[in-house]
Amino acid sequence: RRVPPLVIRAGAACADEDLAWRFSEAALRANAPLASSGVVAMAFDGTRDAAQPIEARASTFGELFFSSGEDTTTASSAPYVLLTDRHRVDPGASGSLANPNGELSAGPLAEVFAAAGRAVAAAPVVDRFEQGDPDDEASRFATAWTSVRFARAYRYPTHVDCYENLVVQLAGAKNLTVFAPEAVRDLRPDVTLKHWPRGDADAMRRARATARTVELRPGDVAYVPLMWPHNVAARGWSVTANRYFHRRDRWLEYVDATKRNGWLVYELQENGRVC
Repeated sequence: RRVPPLVIRAGAACADEDLAWRFSEAALRANAPLASSGVVAMAFDGTRDAAQPIEARASTFGELFFSSGEDTTTASSAPYVLLTDRHRVDPGASGSLANPNGELSAGPLAEVFAAAGRAVAAAPVVDRFEQGDPDDEASRFATAWTSVRFARAYRYPTHVDCYENLVVQLAGAKNLTVFAPEAVRDLRPDVTLKHWPRGDADAMRRARATARTVELRPGDVAYVPLMWPHNVAARGWSVTANRYFHRRDRWLEYVDATKRNGWLVYELQENGRVC
């Protein structure tokens, strides 16, 4: 019933040239109010595809990405900035690492976040989620929240999302690697730390044998199904939006119906739910 991630090419989300330009490094560098905006960035050891502590860093958008001097940023150490309206479904997330930059009610950060939302709304796949089958109310989904990540280069460890996930690349290029759901037995996601993996070296090698990688370019849209482990890596400037979908009613029933046997066994072993 489940299918591998669907990737739509040809700039589906950035047909509007103004939106495509808005997220370029040059455009954001020229946005002085944005550059001076205070942000909380997050960083970790990108060389480790493993559960680990996250470091929060207070700075300004410009100091993080556009400061003068030689650029020594690498994907192993680079911080990234997360803007999100996750508080829509999780009020307690505001101010936490899940929503470190607040509720974005006004100002330059709110403006660039709103522009990302418009770009996501232009993606044709969004209609498939929101409208569903006209004759089947259960096929319709609602937006849970939207997130936008800015980075010069970074790797994000393997994890699972507890929502249906559309990935929209707005600027730069990013590799998206998706694992078969059955790889959970080798990945051993941490139920307390962002579902990052705890598998040993041999187990991670077995998991990677199930994985497939696609490069996302500006305007590309990828669908990552609920409960499919995945990670991302960007070598240079990258701006990515994610829109997460859920159902307002009986959501946990839907989540459980998507789980393969490997997931059910793993959750029994962990004595708890991953999602």
